[in-house]
Amino acid sequence: GEVAYLDALLGGLLDWMAAHGLLENTIVALTCDHGTHLGDFGLVQKQTFYEPVVSVPLILWYPRAIPEGGVYETPVETLSLLPTLLDLAGLPAPQSDGPSLAGPLTRGSEPEARPVFSEFTLGSYRTRPEDRLVMVRDGRWKASCCLDPYPHDVDLCDLEADPQERRNLHGDP
Repeated sequence: GEVAYLDALLGGLLDWMAAHGLLENTIVALTCDHGTHLGDFGLVQKQTFYEPVVSVPLILWYPRAIPEGGVYETPVETLSLLPTLLDLAGLPAPQSDGPSLAGPLTRGSEPEARPVFSEFTLGSYRTRPEDRLVMVRDGRWKASCCLDPYPHDVDLCDLEADPQERRNLHGDP
């Protein structure tokens, strides 16, 4: 229902922009900060690093430079959004921790694989506000833990062998 609602709203906006001649020179970007659990893993909402939460769409539309229909599998970070949009617009990008994806997108090729990081705290929920939870994904491997006050609750998954993230390999020789 959430996706259908967003689709209708975005479709209406794009129709309005097209009717007013505003799409000819517009880059459209669609993404979000997190996914959600809808009962998978016995959970609802977010606050995890399981794939349904950390794998979010990054949809870019700019017919002037990006070939239509490209689907890419390489995980990227939203840190790449600003440099990518500026690069596509022909504007200089400030120094950024995320690389521009404009080159690979305009060539229709996968971006270079690099580790992807994520972090959140539970402070906004006033539960364990001192806890900082972090994740890194590098290729088929994903590691996560709570860093504060010391590293604990470590989880290591091989997403290729265990796409459902059921087996914690941390401590497994």
